[in-house]
Amino acid sequence: MYERYLDVSWAVNYLDEVMGTDWLKESLKLLKGYASGGGSFGRGIDLSACEVSETAYYWYRAREELALDIIGGQGPGLYALQAAVIGDDLWVLRDSQGLSERVEGLKQPADAGQVITELVIAAGYARSGRRVVFTNQVGIFNVLGPKINVYLEHCNRCPGPGNGNTRVDKMVSSEGCTQNQPDTAFSVFYRYQNKPGLNSYCDFYDAEPGGMDCAGSGDLVVNCSFIARQGPRGPEIVRSYALAEGHQPAPDRHIPNEIIMPVRE
Repeated sequence: MYERYLDVSWAVNYLDEVMGTDWLKESLKLLKGYASGGGSFGRGIDLSACEVSETAYYWYRAREELALDIIGGQGPGLYALQAAVIGDDLWVLRDSQGLSERVEGLKQPADAGQVITELVIAAGYARSGRRVVFTNQVGIFNVLGPKINVYLEHCNRCPGPGNGNTRVDKMVSSEGCTQNQPDTAFSVFYRYQNKPGLNSYCDFYDAEPGGMDCAGSGDLVVNCSFIARQGPRGPEIVRSYALAEGHQPAPDRHIPNEIIMPVRE
């Protein structure tokens, strides 16, 4: 598994720049006002109840941890690292068509989790030098050179189209299978049972092993896992995978397989 080290302070600052000071301040007010101030330090918060997106929550806790690091020198914590990877993914994707709409999605409590996951996969393609074009539907984007249609789906035990996952069925039918699109080389379907948040866990070997009904010849189905944890060397984010049964990796198709840690001083 590839190890990557991230300048956490720089990446969180970039997240500030992209999301905008005004929006972050308004989100902070909501956090501090939640439950009559009971959530003022960002702990024990029901984000859906206080209408704050995960992006803002990670940012706020990151600022707490980075301030404590300046005072005590203990280094960035898990929240700071999580906010930093969002900022880092945004930086890698900064020239991607349609990114501004995804940034708006990061501000929406209902969409932020899925957008964060989508950025994880899209940034993997961008880091390899590929051009990413986001569609107008969260969870679907295109990769150019050669063209790939990418679909993401959060699911319980990750069933494929026609196996009880109505949202995937709808997404694929609206976009069309690759076997019905002669101009498209193939598609990649990324299925995940968790989102890349703090202490997320997914035993993807429990997932539906078969491929998706819509996946044609040359298509790929990838079960993804994202875990933020305290490792033996400090905070780390693990992005890993298990291919669906009968599927093989290809050089031009991104496979999440890395551990991200704060840069060592």
